[in-house]
Amino acid sequence: MQAKYLAPDEGQIVQLLGEPRVFKLTPAENGGAYLQFESAHAPGLKVPPHLHREEDEAFYVLAGQYEFTLGETRLAAAAGSFAFAPRNTVHAFTNIGPETGRMLITVTPGTGHEGLFREVEALTRQLGKQPDTQQLLALAQKYGWVMVNPNR
Repeated sequence: MQAKYLAPDEGQIVQLLGEPRVFKLTPAENGGAYLQFESAHAPGLKVPPHLHREEDEAFYVLAGQYEFTLGETRLAAAAGSFAFAPRNTVHAFTNIGPETGRMLITVTPGTGHEGLFREVEALTRQLGKQPDTQQLLALAQKYGWVMVNPNR
């Protein structure tokens, strides 16, 4: 492993369904421990209820207003808020604010998230459009994501 520094807008950008994910530190750079990335979400963007079989996920809200679902609990989260979803915990979030929200997300070990994001980006380029729901669900399953109610 090597020390690393990134300026505020630096990092490897991976597009996921039109939303940028800026990888700050990947599992390959830290001995497989975690993936850390900044994620931007347009107003109204919803990540439907899902869980990860082999990854824990932590969210730190940098800007905006979100509603999180963690298990059976719903809560509002403004800038400075933190949420944690251990593996096998159903979680979801929605940007409920009027502006683009941003979060710093840490996933351990992160290989499933990184793999899914990169494969969705590659498939989007290959198709010239966003993959359909069935393609996305198949890729999510491949990387250990279980969609609980994708039409939330």
